[in-house]
Amino acid sequence: MMQQSNIDNFINEVSALTDFDSKKFNTKYIDFIQISTDEKQIIDYLEDSLRLYYSIADSPQTGTKYHVCFLIKDIDEEVKNNIEMNGSIIEHYSPSAHEKFKKIKLDYRENKFYMFCNNQVIVMERNNKVTMVISRLTKNTLKETKRLIREQMLYGERENNNEVPLHSGAIVVDNIGMLVMGNKGSGKTSTILAMLNSGANFVSNDLVFFKKCNNDYYAMGTPESIRIGIGTLKQYSILGELVPQKYKKYDKKSKELWNIPKDEKEEIEWYDLEKYFPTRVEYNYVEVKIILFPNISKNTEHKITKIPSIQMMEYLNDNNLSVYSKQSPGLWLDCIKEDHRKITKSSDSLLDSASKGLFGYEIFFDGTEEVLRDSVRKIVRLYKEENYEVHK
Repeated sequence: MMQQSNIDNFINEVSALTDFDSKKFNTKYIDFIQISTDEKQIIDYLEDSLRLYYSIADSPQTGTKYHVCFLIKDIDEEVKNNIEMNGSIIEHYSPSAHEKFKKIKLDYRENKFYMFCNNQVIVMERNNKVTMVISRLTKNTLKETKRLIREQMLYGERENNNEVPLHSGAIVVDNIGMLVMGNKGSGKTSTILAMLNSGANFVSNDLVFFKKCNNDYYAMGTPESIRIGIGTLKQYSILGELVPQKYKKYDKKSKELWNIPKDEKEEIEWYDLEKYFPTRVEYNYVEVKIILFPNISKNTEHKITKIPSIQMMEYLNDNNLSVYSKQSPGLWLDCIKEDHRKITKSSDSLLDSASKGLFGYEIFFDGTEEVLRDSVRKIVRLYKEENYEVHK
């Protein structure tokens, strides 16, 4: 049975503490979001995680659409029990983590409550004001602050503006922007690192936002860490410090590397790539001309095949990470949501157009960097030759 007094007391207490204009808070503006918190560590963490990709300032640069407050405070057990007993479980998909998460949601008068992270975090939403109450700041609860701002608000707003999130990497080779797309373990990261090692510019490793402007296509990367498989790490001596001790004994050509579970990976932050490779990180939109579909397999025969538009459409749909997907909805904050039918229609139209307007190639290879690098360069030449024939 709902104990309304507990919830009302919680609302009143949080509201009294979260004066969004209070001088006791650290306040930053990230694009269209005002962020306030009594914990400077959260502000520093968000700045490090989102800088360069998004505008971060001490005063509003554009119109403020959402007000978010992060509050470190003990949460009464009776409040947790009340939400748990009277709320319902919702499930959503994270385009960053590529997995589903569960939350307990409770609608109460004008407020919506979401409880998660082992009941250590409660988000209270009312119109365009969102308060995240964290009982204890840990590595996991700190990550939830980024997920709220990045995945719900920043990414959600971009999709509402007719950009499509794709499970794809992106690079620029010889001034030609290309998406690098494929299933888990297909060789996306191997392809990207091979090209970075030869001077290509980095856009993104695993998630891009894709849009069309006039008759051209553009992709923008995201501030996401890069997870690299052990076999791929072993191919680059400069990444040797990241290889777990138990695998350091293997040579880069060792057959044992193929037996390491694909989920066993190490992380590099996007802002560290320039330290390891002769590359430049692109923080803005790049024009896309080519989509690469690498297909890595031991002892495979090396070849390049051009992909017809019908197959391209299938691949693009398979890698569409729309937060409005019926199979894996990603938005849980109600204040962000828009008409899913309108968004879905727009994304379907964009991907259909891209399947016909972009050049797609599949590369079959055995993981050898030189073979992969030469294949991508050859594809760039093929594109330039074919594009010249079309337009001359």
